[in-house]
Amino acid sequence: MTIQEPRVFYPRLQEILTECGISFILLPYLSKSNIYGATKWFSKQNVMLAVSNRGGSADLFWFTLFHEISHVPMEHRRETLINMKGNEDDEADKMAANMLIPKDKWDEFINKNDMSKSSISLFAKKIGIHPCIVLGRLHKENLVPYGTYDKDFNVHYQITID
Repeated sequence: MTIQEPRVFYPRLQEILTECGISFILLPYLSKSNIYGATKWFSKQNVMLAVSNRGGSADLFWFTLFHEISHVPMEHRRETLINMKGNEDDEADKMAANMLIPKDKWDEFINKNDMSKSSISLFAKKIGIHPCIVLGRLHKENLVPYGTYDKDFNVHYQITID
């Protein structure tokens, strides 16, 4: 879905999460709130995921979505999880990163030590995700400086619901 336009992936994403018993909502970014997403447990089997459009970049949207999804199987059931620091968010970050890019494939890619545009593009195509997600992880793990290749790979979109 990461290589599709929001108008294509959003209805299918909504459908998949609903089938799993997860309510999913998109929220506008509240200025200066620093909130990317939240997970709210209403009961043992009733959870809501919320993702904001903070930053508007595709890699932030997908990482935030998978981060919030990660709280569900790990059963982080505090009443509401929003931008927490600590073990629960660290675990969710790791799980999200590895759901988007499987750890074995990631390790193989970074061990080649070729962070060129063409290498990033080929790797993303090989594993079937948008290259902006690969670039976002490279930035986050300090393997490529922030700003490098942004004009080549970053995608910005607003997801609107009709």
